[in-house]
Amino acid sequence: MKNLFGFLLFLCLTSSQNLIFAQGASSSKDAAIGKIKANNLLVLQKYEDTLKRMGDSLLAAESDAVRQKTAFLYIKKLVTALKTPQSYLYPFDSLRTVSITESPDDKFRTFTMAIQFDNGSSRYYGAIQMHDEKKLQLVPLIDYSPAIRKYEDTTCSAKTWYGNIIYKIVPLKVGKTTYYTLFGWKAVNPMECRKMMDMMHFDENQQPVFGEKAMIHCKNFDSTMVWRKRFVLPYNCSAAVSLNYDAENNRVMFDHLVTKAVLQGKTNMPGRQRGYDQYPDGTYEGFKWEKDHWEYLADIPSDPYQTAPVPVPFFDKQR
Repeated sequence: MKNLFGFLLFLCLTSSQNLIFAQGASSSKDAAIGKIKANNLLVLQKYEDTLKRMGDSLLAAESDAVRQKTAFLYIKKLVTALKTPQSYLYPFDSLRTVSITESPDDKFRTFTMAIQFDNGSSRYYGAIQMHDEKKLQLVPLIDYSPAIRKYEDTTCSAKTWYGNIIYKIVPLKVGKTTYYTLFGWKAVNPMECRKMMDMMHFDENQQPVFGEKAMIHCKNFDSTMVWRKRFVLPYNCSAAVSLNYDAENNRVMFDHLVTKAVLQGKTNMPGRQRGYDQYPDGTYEGFKWEKDHWEYLADIPSDPYQTAPVPVPFFDKQR
Protein backbone atom coordinates (compact mmCIF):
# COMPACT_ATOMS: atom_id res chain seq x y z
CA MET A 1 0.00 0.00 0.00
CA LYS A 2 3.05 2.29 0.06
CA ASN A 3 2.36 3.81 -3.36
CA LEU A 4 -1.31 4.40 -2.45
CA PHE A 5 -0.26 6.45 0.56
CA GLY A 6 2.36 8.08 -1.65
CA PHE A 7 -0.39 9.13 -4.04
CA LEU A 8 -2.42 10.63 -1.18
CA LEU A 9 0.56 12.52 0.17
CA PHE A 10 1.32 13.67 -3.36
CA LEU A 11 -2.16 15.18 -3.51
CA CYS A 12 -1.73 16.92 -0.16
CA LEU A 13 1.51 18.63 -1.15
CA THR A 14 0.29 19.45 -4.64
CA SER A 15 -2.76 21.16 -3.14
CA SER A 16 -0.70 23.13 -0.62
CA GLN A 17 1.83 24.31 -3.21
CA ASN A 18 -0.90 25.28 -5.63
CA LEU A 19 -2.20 27.61 -2.91
CA ILE A 20 1.28 29.08 -2.39
CA PHE A 21 1.90 29.81 -6.06
CA ALA A 22 -1.66 30.77 -6.99
CA GLN A 23 -2.64 33.31 -4.37
CA GLY A 24 -5.84 34.21 -6.16
CA ALA A 25 -7.11 30.63 -6.11
CA SER A 26 -8.95 30.92 -2.80
CA SER A 27 -10.87 34.08 -3.72
CA SER A 28 -11.68 32.59 -7.13
CA LYS A 29 -13.13 29.47 -5.50
CA ASP A 30 -15.10 31.56 -3.04
CA ALA A 31 -16.54 33.55 -5.93
CA ALA A 32 -17.51 30.35 -7.74
CA ILE A 33 -19.17 28.90 -4.64
CA GLY A 34 -21.03 32.18 -4.20
CA LYS A 35 -22.77 31.58 -7.53
CA ILE A 36 -24.22 28.24 -6.39
CA LYS A 37 -27.85 28.30 -5.32
CA ALA A 38 -28.35 27.64 -1.61
CA ASN A 39 -30.22 24.36 -2.04
CA ASN A 40 -27.61 23.01 -4.49
CA LEU A 41 -24.79 24.07 -2.18
CA LEU A 42 -26.32 22.22 0.76
CA VAL A 43 -26.66 19.03 -1.31
CA LEU A 44 -23.06 19.27 -2.55
CA GLN A 45 -21.70 19.84 0.96
CA LYS A 46 -23.52 16.72 2.20
CA TYR A 47 -22.10 14.68 -0.67
CA GLU A 48 -18.61 15.96 0.10
CA ASP A 49 -18.92 14.86 3.75
CA THR A 50 -20.06 11.41 2.62
CA LEU A 51 -17.18 11.12 0.15
CA LYS A 52 -14.68 12.06 2.86
CA ARG A 53 -15.91 9.18 5.02
CA MET A 54 -15.84 6.80 2.06
CA GLY A 55 -12.28 7.91 1.34
CA ASP A 56 -11.30 6.90 4.88
CA SER A 57 -12.85 3.49 4.25
CA LEU A 58 -10.84 3.16 1.05
CA LEU A 59 -7.63 3.82 2.99
CA ALA A 60 -8.58 1.24 5.59
CA ALA A 61 -9.38 -1.50 3.04
CA GLU A 62 -7.19 -4.54 3.70
CA SER A 63 -7.74 -6.67 0.60
CA ASP A 64 -7.94 -6.20 -3.17
CA ALA A 65 -11.60 -7.23 -3.23
CA VAL A 66 -12.62 -4.75 -0.54
CA ARG A 67 -10.44 -2.04 -2.07
CA GLN A 68 -12.01 -2.45 -5.50
CA LYS A 69 -15.54 -2.57 -4.13
CA THR A 70 -14.97 0.54 -2.02
CA ALA A 71 -13.41 2.40 -4.98
CA PHE A 72 -16.41 1.45 -7.14
CA LEU A 73 -18.86 2.77 -4.54
CA TYR A 74 -16.77 5.92 -4.07
CA ILE A 75 -16.76 6.67 -7.80
CA LYS A 76 -20.48 5.95 -8.09
CA LYS A 77 -21.22 8.37 -5.24
CA LEU A 78 -18.95 11.02 -6.77
CA VAL A 79 -20.76 10.78 -10.10
CA THR A 80 -24.09 11.11 -8.29
CA ALA A 81 -22.78 14.22 -6.55
CA LEU A 82 -21.66 15.71 -9.87
CA LYS A 83 -25.19 15.33 -11.23
CA THR A 84 -26.24 18.09 -8.83
CA PRO A 85 -26.87 21.32 -10.78
CA GLN A 86 -23.91 23.75 -10.66
CA SER A 87 -21.57 20.99 -9.39
CA TYR A 88 -18.83 22.29 -11.70
CA LEU A 89 -18.54 25.38 -9.48
CA TYR A 90 -18.04 23.32 -6.35
CA PRO A 91 -14.34 22.59 -5.56
CA PHE A 92 -14.67 19.42 -3.39
CA ASP A 93 -11.33 20.57 -1.99
CA SER A 94 -11.53 18.59 1.26
CA LEU A 95 -11.28 15.28 -0.62
CA ARG A 96 -7.85 13.70 -0.36
CA THR A 97 -8.41 10.47 -2.26
CA VAL A 98 -8.98 12.15 -5.61
CA SER A 99 -6.97 14.75 -7.53
CA ILE A 100 -9.16 17.52 -8.97
CA THR A 101 -7.35 19.72 -11.48
CA GLU A 102 -8.94 22.64 -13.33
CA SER A 103 -7.91 23.85 -16.75
CA PRO A 104 -6.87 27.53 -16.60
CA ASP A 105 -9.24 28.35 -19.49
CA ASP A 106 -12.14 27.05 -17.36
CA LYS A 107 -13.31 24.66 -20.08
CA PHE A 108 -13.04 21.49 -18.00
CA ARG A 109 -11.55 19.85 -14.93
CA THR A 110 -10.17 16.38 -14.34
CA PHE A 111 -10.79 13.88 -11.55
CA THR A 112 -8.10 11.22 -11.14
CA MET A 113 -7.41 8.66 -8.42
CA ALA A 114 -5.64 5.33 -7.92
CA ILE A 115 -5.74 2.17 -5.88
CA GLN A 116 -2.86 -0.22 -5.36
CA PHE A 117 -3.24 -3.99 -5.32
CA ASP A 118 -1.46 -6.44 -3.04
CA ASN A 119 0.92 -7.45 -5.85
CA GLY A 120 2.21 -3.87 -6.13
CA SER A 121 0.40 -2.94 -9.34
CA SER A 122 -1.99 0.02 -9.51
CA ARG A 123 -5.27 0.85 -11.21
CA TYR A 124 -6.11 4.40 -12.21
CA TYR A 125 -9.55 5.96 -12.46
CA GLY A 126 -10.33 9.25 -14.16
CA ALA A 127 -12.98 11.50 -15.63
CA ILE A 128 -13.22 14.85 -17.39
CA GLN A 129 -16.04 17.16 -16.32
CA MET A 130 -16.88 19.79 -18.93
CA HIS A 131 -17.93 23.23 -17.76
CA ASP A 132 -21.71 23.10 -17.84
CA GLU A 133 -23.62 24.49 -14.89
CA LYS A 134 -27.00 23.10 -15.98
CA LYS A 135 -26.31 19.44 -16.68
CA LEU A 136 -23.49 16.98 -16.13
CA GLN A 137 -21.14 16.42 -19.06
CA LEU A 138 -18.74 13.77 -17.82
CA VAL A 139 -16.26 11.76 -19.91
CA PRO A 140 -15.01 8.63 -18.08
CA LEU A 141 -11.33 7.75 -18.59
CA ILE A 142 -10.64 4.00 -18.73
CA ASP A 143 -7.17 2.92 -17.65
CA TYR A 144 -5.67 0.92 -20.51
CA SER A 145 -2.09 1.01 -19.21
CA PRO A 146 -1.36 -2.76 -19.11
CA ALA A 147 -2.00 -3.00 -22.86
CA ILE A 148 0.08 0.05 -23.82
CA ARG A 149 3.68 -0.97 -24.52
CA LYS A 150 4.97 2.03 -26.46
CA TYR A 151 3.55 4.56 -24.04
CA GLU A 152 5.57 7.48 -25.43
CA ASP A 153 4.25 7.01 -28.97
CA THR A 154 0.68 5.74 -28.58
CA THR A 155 -2.40 7.81 -29.36
CA CYS A 156 -5.04 7.21 -26.68
CA SER A 157 -8.73 7.93 -26.29
CA ALA A 158 -10.98 8.15 -23.25
CA LYS A 159 -11.46 4.39 -23.52
CA THR A 160 -7.73 3.62 -23.89
CA TRP A 161 -6.28 6.16 -21.46
CA TYR A 162 -2.72 5.86 -20.13
CA GLY A 163 -3.78 6.11 -16.49
CA ASN A 164 -2.10 8.62 -14.19
CA ILE A 165 -2.74 11.24 -11.54
CA ILE A 166 -3.11 14.60 -13.31
CA TYR A 167 -1.73 17.46 -11.24
CA LYS A 168 -1.41 20.40 -13.65
CA ILE A 169 -2.94 21.52 -16.96
CA VAL A 170 -1.40 24.03 -19.38
CA PRO A 171 -3.49 25.14 -22.41
CA LEU A 172 -1.63 26.21 -25.57
CA LYS A 173 -3.06 27.36 -28.90
CA VAL A 174 -1.93 25.91 -32.23
CA GLY A 175 -3.97 27.55 -34.97
CA LYS A 176 -7.62 27.16 -34.01
CA THR A 177 -6.98 24.14 -31.80
CA THR A 178 -6.19 24.27 -28.10
CA TYR A 179 -3.78 21.59 -26.96
CA TYR A 180 -3.58 20.88 -23.25
CA THR A 181 -0.32 19.73 -21.69
CA LEU A 182 -1.34 17.44 -18.84
CA PHE A 183 1.25 16.84 -16.14
CA GLY A 184 0.83 13.52 -14.37
CA TRP A 185 2.29 11.03 -11.92
CA LYS A 186 2.11 7.25 -12.04
CA ALA A 187 3.36 4.40 -9.84
CA VAL A 188 4.11 1.43 -12.10
CA ASN A 189 5.18 -0.83 -9.25
CA PRO A 190 6.74 -0.36 -5.77
CA MET A 191 10.13 0.45 -7.35
CA GLU A 192 9.32 2.48 -10.47
CA CYS A 193 7.35 5.71 -10.66
CA ARG A 194 6.81 7.95 -13.67
CA LYS A 195 6.06 11.60 -14.23
CA MET A 196 4.79 12.67 -17.62
CA MET A 197 3.58 15.31 -20.04
CA ASP A 198 0.59 14.18 -22.10
CA MET A 199 -0.71 16.29 -25.01
CA MET A 200 -4.51 16.33 -25.18
CA HIS A 201 -7.11 18.09 -27.32
CA PHE A 202 -10.83 17.68 -27.95
CA ASP A 203 -12.05 16.39 -31.31
CA GLU A 204 -15.11 17.58 -33.26
CA ASN A 205 -17.34 15.51 -30.94
CA GLN A 206 -15.78 17.07 -27.84
CA GLN A 207 -14.07 13.80 -26.97
CA PRO A 208 -10.52 13.89 -25.56
CA VAL A 209 -7.64 12.64 -27.71
CA PHE A 210 -4.31 12.02 -26.00
CA GLY A 211 -1.11 12.18 -28.05
CA GLU A 212 -2.59 12.46 -31.53
CA LYS A 213 0.54 14.25 -32.79
CA ALA A 214 4.20 14.05 -31.81
CA MET A 215 4.53 17.51 -30.25
CA ILE A 216 7.45 16.95 -27.88
CA HIS A 217 11.02 17.10 -29.24
CA CYS A 218 13.14 15.48 -26.55
CA LYS A 219 16.41 13.66 -25.88
CA ASN A 220 16.37 9.87 -25.94
CA PHE A 221 18.32 7.74 -23.43
CA ASP A 222 21.15 7.46 -26.00
CA SER A 223 21.27 11.29 -26.37
CA THR A 224 19.69 11.29 -29.83
CA MET A 225 16.82 13.72 -30.43
CA VAL A 226 13.40 12.16 -31.03
CA TRP A 227 9.78 13.27 -31.43
CA ARG A 228 7.34 11.92 -28.85
CA LYS A 229 3.58 12.05 -28.39
CA ARG A 230 4.05 11.76 -24.65
CA PHE A 231 7.09 12.61 -22.52
CA VAL A 232 7.60 10.11 -19.71
CA LEU A 233 10.21 10.44 -16.97
CA PRO A 234 10.70 7.09 -15.18
CA TYR A 235 12.56 7.08 -11.85
CA ASN A 236 13.10 5.12 -8.68
CA CYS A 237 10.17 5.70 -6.32
CA SER A 238 12.55 6.45 -3.45
CA ALA A 239 13.74 9.62 -5.21
CA ALA A 240 12.20 13.11 -5.23
CA VAL A 241 11.81 14.02 -8.91
CA SER A 242 10.29 17.22 -10.31
CA LEU A 243 8.46 17.85 -13.58
CA ASN A 244 6.35 20.98 -13.83
CA TYR A 245 5.54 24.14 -15.74
CA ASP A 246 7.33 27.44 -15.11
CA ALA A 247 4.70 29.98 -16.18
CA GLU A 248 6.97 33.01 -15.73
CA ASN A 249 9.42 31.71 -18.34
CA ASN A 250 6.88 29.69 -20.36
CA ARG A 251 8.93 26.54 -20.01
CA VAL A 252 8.89 23.11 -18.42
CA MET A 253 11.59 22.06 -15.95
CA PHE A 254 12.51 18.57 -14.82
CA ASP A 255 15.31 16.78 -12.99
CA HIS A 256 18.13 15.32 -15.04
CA LEU A 257 18.30 11.62 -14.12
CA VAL A 258 21.26 9.24 -14.00
CA THR A 259 21.82 5.68 -12.83
CA LYS A 260 22.88 4.97 -9.26
CA ALA A 261 26.32 3.92 -10.54
CA VAL A 262 26.81 7.34 -12.15
CA LEU A 263 25.49 9.10 -9.06
CA GLN A 264 27.98 7.19 -6.90
CA GLY A 265 30.85 8.00 -9.24
CA LYS A 266 31.46 4.40 -10.26
CA THR A 267 31.02 5.17 -13.95
CA ASN A 268 30.33 8.10 -16.27
CA MET A 269 28.38 5.98 -18.74
CA PRO A 270 24.64 6.72 -18.65
CA GLY A 271 23.53 3.14 -19.33
CA ARG A 272 20.20 2.07 -20.78
CA GLN A 273 17.23 3.74 -19.12
CA ARG A 274 15.58 1.56 -16.51
CA GLY A 275 13.10 3.50 -14.43
CA TYR A 276 13.91 1.83 -11.13
CA ASP A 277 17.59 2.82 -11.57
CA GLN A 278 17.12 6.53 -12.34
CA TYR A 279 17.89 9.24 -9.77
CA PRO A 280 18.22 13.07 -9.94
CA ASP A 281 21.80 14.39 -9.97
CA GLY A 282 21.00 17.99 -9.01
CA THR A 283 20.95 19.42 -12.54
CA TYR A 284 17.92 20.36 -14.62
CA GLU A 285 16.61 20.03 -18.16
CA GLY A 286 13.41 21.28 -19.71
CA PHE A 287 11.29 22.29 -22.65
CA LYS A 288 10.44 25.64 -24.25
CA TRP A 289 7.20 26.13 -26.18
CA GLU A 290 8.00 26.88 -29.84
CA LYS A 291 4.82 27.82 -31.77
CA ASP A 292 3.46 24.26 -32.11
CA HIS A 293 5.63 21.96 -29.99
CA TRP A 294 7.76 21.60 -26.89
CA GLU A 295 11.47 21.93 -27.74
CA TYR A 296 14.12 20.38 -25.52
CA LEU A 297 16.33 22.61 -23.33
CA ALA A 298 19.56 21.39 -21.76
CA ASP A 299 21.34 22.57 -18.61
CA ILE A 300 18.78 24.91 -17.08
CA PRO A 301 20.28 26.90 -14.15
CA SER A 302 19.47 25.37 -10.79
CA ASP A 303 19.30 28.66 -8.89
CA PRO A 304 16.24 28.34 -6.61
CA TYR A 305 14.93 31.71 -7.81
CA GLN A 306 14.97 30.51 -11.43
CA THR A 307 13.31 27.12 -10.97
CA ALA A 308 9.65 26.37 -11.41
CA PRO A 309 7.28 25.83 -8.47
CA VAL A 310 7.22 22.04 -8.27
CA PRO A 311 4.77 19.90 -6.28
CA VAL A 312 7.01 17.18 -4.83
CA PRO A 313 5.20 14.28 -3.12
CA PHE A 314 5.61 13.94 0.67
CA PHE A 315 5.92 10.28 -0.29
CA ASP A 316 9.18 11.07 -2.10
CA LYS A 317 10.46 13.38 0.62
CA GLN A 318 9.97 11.00 3.53
CA ARG A 319 12.32 8.33 2.18
